[in-house]
Amino acid sequence: MGTTIGNLTLKDDGSYEGTLATLMVTVPIAIVPNGRKMKESEPVINTSRRTYHVELRATPSTYMAAVSWRYPRDELIALRAAEAERVRAAPVAGGIDLPSLNFAYRISGDKVAWRPLRAFDDGRQLFVEFGPSVATGEMPPLFAVGEKGTAELLNYRVDGRFMIVDRLFERGELRLGAGKAAKKVRISRDTPVERGRP
Repeated sequence: MGTTIGNLTLKDDGSYEGTLATLMVTVPIAIVPNGRKMKESEPVINTSRRTYHVELRATPSTYMAAVSWRYPRDELIALRAAEAERVRAAPVAGGIDLPSLNFAYRISGDKVAWRPLRAFDDGRQLFVEFGPSVATGEMPPLFAVGEKGTAELLNYRVDGRFMIVDRLFERGELRLGAGKAAKKVRISRDTPVERGRP
């Protein structure tokens, strides 16, 4: 965000001429000595962000070509925004072999706000994709369901809208709530997991 100079007032001691009022510029300003009269001056620069009280002293042998100010807080905000964009644009997982992706999964069960959009795997990991509303709502735990109906809580990590499981299974359930009020969504793999794979 740029700074706009709203007003520049010069000390009325003969070292500068007049008052420059209501300047709306975003380019650097130049303060030039007015002949031999200039010794000291204290201009006040009002900008759209801050007010600067500057003390100027003239010497015959030295000068300062330019002065600038840094705004660490604004730089930090910009760095955080850039990092957030980098994270948002980063892929969910690396090293995925696109031709090996398997989308042969069925989603069934209760129609709830956290119901996944789809599930797929890359031969070693399962990815469960949720809708955008999951960011502000609840994400249910995921269980692998065995042939006899036994449930095993799975380890997984969440990256944005994706739940990533480092193993494959035939059937799973997302569950939220307890007793009769519990909501369940089933994830079923249409193609069997090859033996030897986790």
